[in-house]
Parts: sequence; C-alpha cells; structure tokens
Amino acid sequence: MINKKSAPHSFLAAFSVVALAACGGGGGSSGGNGGNGGGDSPGQPRAMLFGANDGVHGTELWISDGTTDGTVMLDDIASSGGSSSPSRFFRVGDSVLFVAAGAGLGRELWKIDDAGEGAELVKDINPGSEQSWIREMHVFDGVLYFTADDGTHG
Repeated sequence: MINKKSAPHSFLAAFSVVALAACGGGGGSSGGNGGNGGGDSPGQPRAMLFGANDGVHGTELWISDGTTDGTVMLDDIASSGGSSSPSRFFRVGDSVLFVAAGAGLGRELWKIDDAGEGAELVKDINPGSEQSWIREMHVFDGVLYFTADDGTHG
C-alpha cells in the first residue's frame, strides 16, 4: 500500500468531486468511466480519482487536486504486478465505490472511505478470478444499485 500522508488533503474533503474526467457534479453515470460528483460548494477542495500507469505499478488508483505535488497513487490494488484498472467511480456517503481487479480476483466492487486506509474489496461477487461484469451502476437515495454476474445466477 502507498503512504497516504503525501495525498493532497484529507480523504473526505478530497472526495468532494469524484470522476475520471472533470465533473461539474450532479448525476451519476451508468457506464464507461463516469462518476458521481457532489459537494460542489464554493471553497471546498476538489479532486479526481482515476486510473493511471506510472510505468512501474501498472494501471492503479490515483488522486489529483490538479497540481503536480497533489497527484499521487492512492493504492496498488493489483500489487502482484498486474493492473487493477479502476473505473466507474461513484460517491456514496463518505465512501467512493468503484470497479477494479485485485490480485487473484476478477473485476469486482471496491471502496475507498474518508479514513484513507487504502482500497478495500466490498465483495468478491463472482468468487475467484472470474469477473463479475458489474454494469448499470446508479446511486439513488444514498445507495449504489448495479447489475452483476455472480457465476451462478447470471
């Protein structure tokens, strides 16, 4: 895990806007690499979560406040040398949920919360290395809804 002390500001504040590309806040996205913004209050810190490849760790989870010093890798989720390729970021309460591939896992649901302890697997929906094919992600009334394949029920 990467030392989070070099991150640009507190994790809760950093998640005031979450997206792969600049986001003006508001409604979430059901696919692609979209995100669900929030907290566009004047004076509130803004940051972006995104996947990037530094040439050493593969495509992993990064955060940026738009400055060179404020752009850091948050976690090496696929620490076994592969890429986690995080995408589909959605803010839900004090957490950001997203899809990524962990070591020995397919693409599953992960989260980062305001404690900043690194990415945490929410659930291995399709156990083992098979993907869960998480799709149609929507946040409604503080809950993330999505479709997925658990390997048994489709």
